[in-house]
Amino acid sequence: HSINKIDSLRQKNKFDKELRKNIRNLLHMPLPEQEKIVVNYVESIDKGKYIQNKLKIQTSQITRAPAYLLIPKDIEGPAPLIIAMHQHGGNYECGKEETVGNRCDPEMAYGKELAERGYVVFAMDAILFGDRFDKEDQNSPEVVEELVAQSLLFLDKPPLGVILQEDLIALDFLSELEFVDKDRIGCIG
Repeated sequence: HSINKIDSLRQKNKFDKELRKNIRNLLHMPLPEQEKIVVNYVESIDKGKYIQNKLKIQTSQITRAPAYLLIPKDIEGPAPLIIAMHQHGGNYECGKEETVGNRCDPEMAYGKELAERGYVVFAMDAILFGDRFDKEDQNSPEVVEELVAQSLLFLDKPPLGVILQEDLIALDFLSELEFVDKDRIGCIG
């Protein structure tokens, strides 16, 4: 389907489903898929205008991604959601913590700012970042990233495929939340 030939919600849903399937095929989605998304809530912290929920999402049969779900206290009905992706500029230890304003550069805390403005915000650590960064590894973070990328490519699994597959799984989880407006989901980062 071409995007200009969509003139009904049914056609749009069909287009979206086919697009997702094509993306998965092109990226050789590297992680073994699972039938049900499993999310464990670890803790909730009152941050003033919003609640910061720490969670772990089972992104495949073999991987779990730590994340935050920031929920404004004053939302009424389904609210817009922003997926706040962290930077990948070599700040391996920061990850989602920087995005939600818990540490690192406060100028990069756009997730925190959006939650304070009434958006539901989701921030997740990409592989090798934040809580998924191994501080004990003797190699430099850059070397570890290269080794992981080379290993994935050797298996015909692009590293970007891992990141996008986890993002798609998170999006599936988020779009099922009753307090999220499914027609107003955005992304920043």
